[in-house]
Amino acid sequence: MTDEVHRARTSPEGECLFAVGSSFFERYLSGIDGVEVLVMGCDAAQSGKLADIFLEKSASFYLSWDSPVSLEYTDLMFARILRYSAGGKTMKEAVKMVSHELGADPYFKSVLRCYKQ
Repeated sequence: MTDEVHRARTSPEGECLFAVGSSFFERYLSGIDGVEVLVMGCDAAQSGKLADIFLEKSASFYLSWDSPVSLEYTDLMFARILRYSAGGKTMKEAVKMVSHELGADPYFKSVLRCYKQ
């Protein structure tokens, strides 16, 4: 995959996972017209570059964290957002409601950033 997939860890003692950067999506992503993208990983909204790539590829919505986030908190936030969305709220409404209810990550102080086409 032309050096675009890397091994990564969520913490020094965590198990190895696979990680991809923005260049991977820039090169290989297609056919996502109208897709709502939710990225649970740390820093994926810090520069806005990844959001721009997804929106340029016709995603309708991109959501991610602006800095590091704890695993427990991202799980809690995204599960609640998906529950509201499945209950009929738009993704933007669901994010606004959950962000108001839970606030920033209590440990890292990161917040969700929404980008919409």
